[in-house]
Amino acid sequence: MFTAATPFDIPALSGPACFLSFDVKIASQEVTVAGNGTYSTVGGFAASADGTWHWTARYSGDQLNNPATSECSAESVNVRTSPRDLVLHLTEVIKAFDLAPGSENSLIVKLQAAVAALDPDPPSTCGLLGAFINEVQAVSDKKLALAQASQLIADANEIRGMLACR
Repeated sequence: MFTAATPFDIPALSGPACFLSFDVKIASQEVTVAGNGTYSTVGGFAASADGTWHWTARYSGDQLNNPATSECSAESVNVRTSPRDLVLHLTEVIKAFDLAPGSENSLIVKLQAAVAALDPDPPSTCGLLGAFINEVQAVSDKKLALAQASQLIADANEIRGMLACR
């Protein structure tokens, strides 16, 4: 029986299109394999962002077996963070837009109120996110580019969906 190290890799360009680059990895862990069987990594991987993450396994081959690589789309996991983390991320997105201070502050204050209401009163959070969306719509194509407004509205609606807002 031959043994070999098989790396389990998470390609850097992991995503719905399942781009594959073994040269650039987000994570990699080698596991020693010895014959037929089931093998797994130890400790796992902590995703740094929401999305679909794919992983692959590669076997380098030995005297009796050819090298093999699993398809990128063969194994995947969907990662989602909490509504609180998503609202806080939305705040950072607004800051990155480099809006006029008054416009930025007005939007961020609504999101801060939504975060504060999450634990004691989720229905209030739904209303506050609705008010945020209304303001984004009101300033769309004036103080916010259409693409920026669309992104903020889509993200806020995703959070509302997670909270089962009506």
